[in-house]
Amino acid sequence: MFASNKITYNNNTECVKFGILSLEVGKTEITRKPQEINIMLDESGSMNDCGEEDEICKELKSKMDLTKHVIKNILEFVLNECKDANIKIGVHSFNNYVRQIFEQTKITQENVKMLIKMVQNICATDGTNIEKALLTLQSITSGCEFCEKTNIIMSDGDANVGMRKPKELAKLVDSSATNYFVGFGLQHNPKMFEALSACENSSYYFVDKMEKSGFIYGEIMYNILYNKYNSVKLEIMNPNGQTFLYDYVNNDWKTQIYIGKMSGEMKKLVHIKTNAMETVQIRATGYDAETDEKVEQIIMWDGNVADLTKYIYRQRTLELIHRAKIVDRRRLPNKPYEDDEDEDVEKMRDELKSFMAEMKDFMKSHDCLEDKLMMSLCDDIVVIYRTIGTDYGLMYSCSRQHSQGAQRLNANCDTPVRLTNHCNVAIDSRNCYSTIYSFTPKDEIEMMMDNHTMGQMEHTETQSRLLNVISKTDDDDGAIIGQP
Repeated sequence: MFASNKITYNNNTECVKFGILSLEVGKTEITRKPQEINIMLDESGSMNDCGEEDEICKELKSKMDLTKHVIKNILEFVLNECKDANIKIGVHSFNNYVRQIFEQTKITQENVKMLIKMVQNICATDGTNIEKALLTLQSITSGCEFCEKTNIIMSDGDANVGMRKPKELAKLVDSSATNYFVGFGLQHNPKMFEALSACENSSYYFVDKMEKSGFIYGEIMYNILYNKYNSVKLEIMNPNGQTFLYDYVNNDWKTQIYIGKMSGEMKKLVHIKTNAMETVQIRATGYDAETDEKVEQIIMWDGNVADLTKYIYRQRTLELIHRAKIVDRRRLPNKPYEDDEDEDVEKMRDELKSFMAEMKDFMKSHDCLEDKLMMSLCDDIVVIYRTIGTDYGLMYSCSRQHSQGAQRLNANCDTPVRLTNHCNVAIDSRNCYSTIYSFTPKDEIEMMMDNHTMGQMEHTETQSRLLNVISKTDDDDGAIIGQP
């Protein structure tokens, strides 16, 4: 089932052992199974924005312009790179109502220019009716019995027409499909997107900088085109003792966790704790993406022990991110915290700062300042530290939780960094967005947080090629959106 799998335990003498299960899927060719991809594009009025508050669009390009360009790249990629695949794409747009741009269509040399022109003719206006968008996706029936259905839903705002409660809208999510919910910019409602993506086979992605939107769609397309297994689950089978797997989404230790889809060359790290390491058996089950046949593998410990301090730091980082989510979930947009809530924010910021200092000391003393995992953990803590207690805290904590926990190909790092005073007047513009809190570094650790440089994600050759193609511009120099 997996090209490689290994259980490793920490080399300490504690009764309850911390361990990691590392899984890796082998290289996979583009799927031959029929695919039907439904793109649901927000065409509400705010998609025309490229304004001063959200300085996200260079050369006066709007969110709509950049989104249309990414869809154009997707159509051209499927045409040029998926010649032997059976892929159909349909596009709808929504504001107060839903409009079909074109139905499920196989992309060919004869129709690609016409389809691109139809997308280019979309105009942004009116409100945002998430309810109608979800109901429309539910109603789209598959053209063949064995097709794999995928819905990609994008919005830059909140439901302001029709049903508006996140939990009620979540009941309308298409359970027969894989769903990707993409929140564009800082004005989308993370509580709604978090609720919509809580179903199995549903994911929430956040585009913090519009020029990087192609990388998000590129990752989604990679997951669709190079999918190897569906509905992957891990279950503890050992007859003796207590053994648990870490569920990073709920910050809980369980005997069974759901992984979902696994694509080619994908790697997963799952944390384990047990008091009976010699007898641990983990059953991995899933379904072959091409044949739908059930596959199963029993994974056992073969004696590997190592210093897992770095992975213990990863565990602690995921736990801190989850706690930050709880703090930020209580926040109402554009309203200050109550005194007790503000105290919770300050406590979390102090804890994050102390944890960052501890990790940096470890990295220096163990000569691992360039270690990719430790650098990514530092990125997580800095992003949460910079955004907790702001209107944007929840969208960043959700994003970093999934990028670290699920080991995604992309991670949000362009944090809101235009500093403001308590009157919400800008006093220092440094990057792309504005925050609602005042921050002046008070000590060496805060200065380090303020000056922190984010690391780069590592990709395989196939992943990099697809991400770059979906993100490319039309410039003669072949520049990639989001790259200099």
